Amino acid sequence: MRQTESEKIRNEIENIIKQYNIDRTKFHEVAKNYYDKIIRKFYYTFCDYIKYPFIEQRTYFTYMWTRFRNDLKRTDIIRADWNNWREYIHYSNNKV
Repeated sequence: MRQTESEKIRNEIENIIKQYNIDRTKFHEVAKNYYDKIIRKFYYTFCDYIKYPFIEQRTYFTYMWTRFRNDLKRTDIIRADWNNWREYIHYSNNKV
């Protein structure tokens, strides 16, 4: 039986999750009707919701990076060679 492109991608992701023992409670697929809850959780966790009390529905994350709270701890920009993202995942998991 021939796999669709979507099935190939899902299988590859599943294999990577198993291979690197990725915690499924922190990394998992969600239904589209759950996206709004995730966006709100992100916004009210990281953004200055006192200065910007509302999420602009039409842009979501487009300019959200300009609204981060000033008291957040920051690190250097994460750079990755997306041609070898398996190596990046391995590096990220071992850095923690």
